[in-house]
Amino acid sequence: MYVNVLLSKMKIWTNLNSRIVMAFAIVLSNLIYSAAAADMDFPITPEQQQEHNDSLLAIIGAALHIESLTGENRIEMQASAFKINPANTSQTIVAFAYDHPDSGGSEDGDSSVLIIALVDNVKKRLVAHYRGFLIQDAGLYIDKNSLRIDTAPYLLADGVRAFGVDLTSGYIPHCDEGRIGAQRTLYVRKGSKLQPVLKDLIVDYSYLVRCGYGWCSVGEPDTTIVDHYKFAIVIGDTVTNGMRDLFIIVTGVRNTSTIDDIDGVNTPIEKTFRFKLTFDGKEYRGTRALLRAFWKHFGI
Repeated sequence: MYVNVLLSKMKIWTNLNSRIVMAFAIVLSNLIYSAAAADMDFPITPEQQQEHNDSLLAIIGAALHIESLTGENRIEMQASAFKINPANTSQTIVAFAYDHPDSGGSEDGDSSVLIIALVDNVKKRLVAHYRGFLIQDAGLYIDKNSLRIDTAPYLLADGVRAFGVDLTSGYIPHCDEGRIGAQRTLYVRKGSKLQPVLKDLIVDYSYLVRCGYGWCSVGEPDTTIVDHYKFAIVIGDTVTNGMRDLFIIVTGVRNTSTIDDIDGVNTPIEKTFRFKLTFDGKEYRGTRALLRAFWKHFGI
C-alpha cells in the first residue's frame, strides 16, 4: 500500500516536473523571440536579411499592384526601413520611398511614392498600408538613410497604439539658416488602412548662432556656436475627441566648437518648452503653431 502511494506521488511529481520544464522552455523561447523583436542582433547574414526584406516587398507589391519591387528589374528604392511590430511580433512594419513615373510630377520638384505597410510574417499577407507622395525640392532630398521607424509605446487610447516614421532630408542648409532634422508622423491602424494622426512633427532642430570656420567652410578660424533642440512626445492623461492629448517637450544644448576642437563642448540650455496638441477627431493639429511658438520662446 505504502509503495503504491509512493509510486503514485512520484508519477505526479514527474508529470509536474515535465510541465514545469515545458513551461520554462516556452517562456524562454518567447523571451528569445521578444529580444530579437526588440532590435537585438539577429543571428542571420546580411544576405538572409535582404532576402527576408525582399519577400516582404514582394508581398506588398502583389497586394498593391506595384510592379518590380524586387528582382533584377526592380525600380530604384530611394529609402527603406524594416522593423518588427512590438505590439504584434508576428508583423513587420515596412516603410519605403521610390521614384516612379506614376508618382505624379510637380513644377515645384520631383515626386516620390511613400509606402508605409504592416505585413503579417506568418500568413504572408499585407495587413494594412498607407500610400502617399513626397515632393523633393530645395528643402527635401531623399537618400537611403531618410526613413526610420519609431516603435515607442504611443498609447493614444485604449487598444490604440501608434508607431512613428521619421523622414530626414539629406539637404544641408546655408549658414544663416536653421536646420530641421527628422520629422515624425504617427500612424494608427484603421482596418486595412494606416491613418496618419500626427503629421510632420519636427523631432530635432539645429540653429546656427555663430558661424566659424568648418561649419560651412567660410569665414575666419573662429568659434562656432550651434544650438541643438530635441522634441519629445509625452502622452497625457487627458482625452480630447477619444484620443489622449500629446505634450511636446523641447530641450536643448549649446555646442561651442573651434577648428582645433571640432567636437566642441555641450552646455545644457536652461530654457525648456512645452506645447499641447489635441485630437480633432481625425488628427492632431497644430504642428505649425508649435514651431512658431518654439521659435519665439527661444528667440530664434
